Amino acid sequence: MIVISDLLQMGHPGFRLMKQNSVITYRQLPTFLDYVTLVYQRFKFYVSQDSNSELEYGSHILDIISALKVLSEDDDPAVVIPTRETLKSLLPPFENECRKMASCFSKPPFVKDFYNELAENLIEASNELMGPLVGDLE
Repeated sequence: MIVISDLLQMGHPGFRLMKQNSVITYRQLPTFLDYVTLVYQRFKFYVSQDSNSELEYGSHILDIISALKVLSEDDDPAVVIPTRETLKSLLPPFENECRKMASCFSKPPFVKDFYNELAENLIEASNELMGPLVGDLE
């Protein structure tokens, strides 16, 4: 049996950040990243209870967190520019991973929406931290 409040970590402050209908700020990002990591852990926990499951999730989140950490701590263009490119390339697979997670649920419908919102929030926060890329300005 899946406990939805546990699966979605509804008691974590990151859940409230996700539901605030605004972009997650630089100051809120550590809390939100902790939240995303916990959500992935809980999803894996419930998936692993199904012995027939061969689903694998969470492969991109650690790389995304690492890239965001670099961007928040370093301002050397030689480091920042390639890190932004790496992060930009990690976001679409992360979004696909969240879509796959969402596809595991049909009821209640808000659970399916939750994983899509999770991806959207992380992508928006990442884009906010990355700022415009050189190619995006042209």
